[in-house]
Amino acid sequence: MPELITRDGGPMSSVNFMRLVKRVIPDGILDGCAITKSGATLYIAAGHIVACGALIETEAASLTVSSSGELILKIDTAAEQKAQFLTRTPVTLTRQDLTNGGTVYELRLATYTYGSGSITGLSVGSGSSSSSSGSSSSGSSGGGSSATSNKSGTLVSKVSSTVSSPTVNYSASYAASKNGTDMTVELNFAGWLNSSGSSLGTGIKLTVYARIAGGEWKSAVMKENSASWSGTTRHTVSLNLSGTVSGTAATVEFYVTRSGSTYGGSAGTLGSASKPKSYTFNIN
Repeated sequence: MPELITRDGGPMSSVNFMRLVKRVIPDGILDGCAITKSGATLYIAAGHIVACGALIETEAASLTVSSSGELILKIDTAAEQKAQFLTRTPVTLTRQDLTNGGTVYELRLATYTYGSGSITGLSVGSGSSSSSSGSSSSGSSGGGSSATSNKSGTLVSKVSSTVSSPTVNYSASYAASKNGTDMTVELNFAGWLNSSGSSLGTGIKLTVYARIAGGEWKSAVMKENSASWSGTTRHTVSLNLSGTVSGTAATVEFYVTRSGSTYGGSAGTLGSASKPKSYTFNIN
């Protein structure tokens, strides 16, 4: 029977709290956490970050790098250290649903280039600010840096596949950073079946294609041939896009294709390269 768990003294678990946060706050930096660079070191200021509904509080931190790569926040609820910052060569993010039995979730905070003993470029996403000049460990930036605008939000909370049997629903959220006319966007996609009794078995591969401002299409596999989906569990994947945006409005287009070896049909497809789904957001 129904139970009110948000009453005084009620059984409001951390997972239920995360479910609530995940519903209303997209992944990204909530406050603080300015990311800057000096020499070969990245600095992250104190602040708060939201990832898959989990709230992370961090003190000022720094990491020294020796090659180009990405800065991520990694959550591992099964590890002794539940959350940590990591630098590494860019790879596909691990994004298990922490509110549905998952234990590992990664959020990309920035990408950077390295050369001649120093960080030569820094592209920050997920709602933080970046600096092209040197900084101290407190995260303050020196003069001469370009103003960077950042914004995160939801492009679409639910859009259904073109063909049913079963129907696949998709959602997309974004974390955008714009410096002058250069924009980078991390797109986070989720896909799930429309009914608890539905299934989409092995032999079917679903691939998401996306681009910003009419730029180059990028792709990521949401469902591998070897994977089997059942019920309404959400499956996630992310894409990093870049483009040139002269004004304050940016247009994101995406579509989903289906391929595979076992099943025929086209259930799970969404739009096409010639008729993609198109959404526009504003960034100040």
